[in-house]
Amino acid sequence: MKNIILFGLAFISMLGMSYGQTDSLRAEQLRNQFWENRSEQWTKIDIPEKWKDESAVILNKETYYWVKKIPLLSFLEERYHTHKRIKVIDDKAIKSYSEFSFAESQKYYSLFWGSSNLHYYYGIKVIKSDGSEQIVGESDKIHTEVKHRNRKVGYQKIAIPNLEKGDVIDYYYCMERRFPMDQFYMFDPVRYFLNDNHPIVRQELTLEIARKCYLNCRSVNDAPLMKEIDTDVSKAVKYHLIDEGREKFENEILAFPYSELPCIKFQAFFPGGTFAYPVPYAEFLGERLKMKNTAYPQGLAKLAKSVNTAGVGTFYPVLKKYIISKYGKERPENVEKLVHDIYFFLREYWCQQQFFVKNQRTNYYNWFTMYSTVGGISRILKMYEIKHDLLYIMPKYIGELDDLLFLDELNLGLHVKGEEHPILITKINPYRLPSEIPDLLSEIKAYAVPSIGENPVVSIYTFPELKIENEENIVSKLKFDPENETLRIESEFTITGSSKLEWDTLVMTNKVFFDEFKTDQYGKFINDRDKRRKPEQLRAFNEKLGVRFADEQKKRTESLEKYLQEFYGIQNCNVVDFKLISSGRWTDSSSLIFKVIWESSSYVSKFGERSLLSVGRFMKKPLGEEFLQKDRMLDIHFQNKEEMSYELELELPEGFDAKGIKELQDNWEDDYFYIRSNSEKQANKVIIQFEVGIKNSHLPVEEWDKVRNFFAKISNLCEKQIVIQHRQDNIVTQE
Repeated sequence: MKNIILFGLAFISMLGMSYGQTDSLRAEQLRNQFWENRSEQWTKIDIPEKWKDESAVILNKETYYWVKKIPLLSFLEERYHTHKRIKVIDDKAIKSYSEFSFAESQKYYSLFWGSSNLHYYYGIKVIKSDGSEQIVGESDKIHTEVKHRNRKVGYQKIAIPNLEKGDVIDYYYCMERRFPMDQFYMFDPVRYFLNDNHPIVRQELTLEIARKCYLNCRSVNDAPLMKEIDTDVSKAVKYHLIDEGREKFENEILAFPYSELPCIKFQAFFPGGTFAYPVPYAEFLGERLKMKNTAYPQGLAKLAKSVNTAGVGTFYPVLKKYIISKYGKERPENVEKLVHDIYFFLREYWCQQQFFVKNQRTNYYNWFTMYSTVGGISRILKMYEIKHDLLYIMPKYIGELDDLLFLDELNLGLHVKGEEHPILITKINPYRLPSEIPDLLSEIKAYAVPSIGENPVVSIYTFPELKIENEENIVSKLKFDPENETLRIESEFTITGSSKLEWDTLVMTNKVFFDEFKTDQYGKFINDRDKRRKPEQLRAFNEKLGVRFADEQKKRTESLEKYLQEFYGIQNCNVVDFKLISSGRWTDSSSLIFKVIWESSSYVSKFGERSLLSVGRFMKKPLGEEFLQKDRMLDIHFQNKEEMSYELELELPEGFDAKGIKELQDNWEDDYFYIRSNSEKQANKVIIQFEVGIKNSHLPVEEWDKVRNFFAKISNLCEKQIVIQHRQDNIVTQE
């Protein structure tokens, strides 16, 4: 018995060494791996002449990803290792690399396996100009935390002391996770961009995947192909890439990097053990021991079947009851009205969860997704035998449909053939209307899976060209206070299109949902829990609700003040009153309309006996010079074709006059943009109108100078001022 116990302890110890090693031992192994006996590439410090004026240059970069079985154990290990050597050239780089941040390990202990699950390791050293090396030690780190997904996540900030021009930073960063081999795993997808924020002299990418796993891997946007290298295929398959002389990529606004930058996309899967639950989209995974680099869309047909189960036990029984009570059991003639009615019911069901309770057993918004919405709509349509397709959509900012590799690249939608135009549901939120299609989906292709019939065949659906434009119309009445040098402004905003969602999240509160609930239409099905309460309980609930609504209104005022300052590029703003005129949440009005009364002294400056009023600042602040002066690699993408109009009605104080009105006249247009401004005097009023238009939502990178010119003209217009002064000799000028 004693020998058996000793053997058991020895075996457990051996497993600990091979699997549950201590952090310090593994850290030492990795340090030796990255810094001892390295190849010649890791000793070079010279940079090409063409990059001598760069802020920094990446001399070498090595990335290694593997998913393999751990010897002697039924566990998988995923590793993602990155090793870089960077030469610091100027002060900007010194500032940028004076501090690093690394995530901290998340430890879970087990009696037999030691600490496991998720570990992070790092090492940093600095090679000085004289060849000496300084390792950045543990004493230089600071622990801190950030909130992520309702929990605190720790990370370490590491200071790099005494960094100088010409120094070389050599650092590695490793993530390692372990999984039991008893279930299906879809490992996180990885996008490895070949461009970095500095030029790269040389880089390597290696993928090593266990033979029982699947690998999806695709080179997109002209990235070189991964090549299979000699491997013992009985254990793993290995792929490799070497890339040299890659130019830098700095952050570019109005761009879709995923759809244009050279990139290697990859994702590993493990099918699980013998008794693992089979996933419905297994055909999407490809074949073992063979890299899959095409979409295999037929695998989506099986996945589509699971969508139709959405809502079971939550909203579907109530939705079905509501629809049958309104339309009966026979197929309705107006399919568009039916689909829109289902959409509104589901939207209101989830919006009202905080106020109503029957049959709503999930947490607020937990199921407020396209999966549940499309699933609920599809089940009702199938009940009436109305043909429709589930759409798997890859938006423009991710790439072309031919480059599909990850399931999480797809958005779910629904398509029903209408008599005059297609009925499309592609998004749900508390503010959006059914059949609102963003410009990002204009003319793109999507996979369409029929939801009626056995063995559906996946086809391609092409979205129509969208005519809906984004419009922002702001009419402001200005009252000038000459004594305090301030303006009192009453602005009415009318927002339509993609900008509506941005403003919605700013001005809407839960009180809007509460007040706009259509009790006569939905009350029988989304039951009011207050009816079951005793009078004192109801009173307490209403008091609590009143406090909550008042707090939301206060927060909205604070948010509006900050947003208006950013929107107009001004220093101060005091919101006095707010009134919602139309939420745009219902089909009778698709525009968000609201009025804000606010005050600001940022528009007025004193100049002797005259006051200068910055009327141009009532336009949306243009892009800054920092972005516009940079060279550009990628095409330019605006959210939408846009039209922004601003009208100012300035009421002059008695005895005052305005000059400089004629200088506001400006009309300019090219193939992509236009700017118009006009002004006139009416008695004691000045009327000023600005219009700015974006005629195309997509411009090739070759037209970047036209974008610069457009925003330069807006900047010039934003600086326009008029002079307000006392009338001279009681004569009103005609300027």
